[in-house]
Amino acid sequence: MNLRQSYVAASLRSPEARAAAMITAGVALVIGALARVPLRGDVVVDLREGDRVGGLRQVTVIGFWVPTADGRETRGPRARVIFNRPLPATFELRIAARSVHPEEIPVEIHVGDAVSRAVFGRALADAAVAIDNRARAREVTLVLPADATLTVQTVAVRSVAEG
Repeated sequence: MNLRQSYVAASLRSPEARAAAMITAGVALVIGALARVPLRGDVVVDLREGDRVGGLRQVTVIGFWVPTADGRETRGPRARVIFNRPLPATFELRIAARSVHPEEIPVEIHVGDAVSRAVFGRALADAAVAIDNRARAREVTLVLPADATLTVQTVAVRSVAEG
């Protein structure tokens, strides 16, 4: 096909169309660059409110039921909170949750190569774990025993200054 006959070439003949194409490409490059910048400061994802932080969609949640006034219940043995940007290299992860069962539930918390453990009972509790995330992972995965259900209220990331 001759370049003069192509739809793309024809649509880019006007200066306005070329300018719009360059602006679109520039915006895509900026968004791509920002997606690689790690989170900074404190970020709290309140699962009672959905997947928005400060009014913006910051995370994707997988393996949870819909939000309720108490939080979100896990759906199956794995629940994931995927941030739209890499997590800091070192941070404190705080999870406020409770078991929906009478017994305590041991939970493995995976962030990249880091694996931590927490136990949640019937009462709402706040588990804090230090995470070394040199791989710059974006995902927090909760691994529960089979047939266990956890109600998660918040997942918080608190950056720790690297020294």
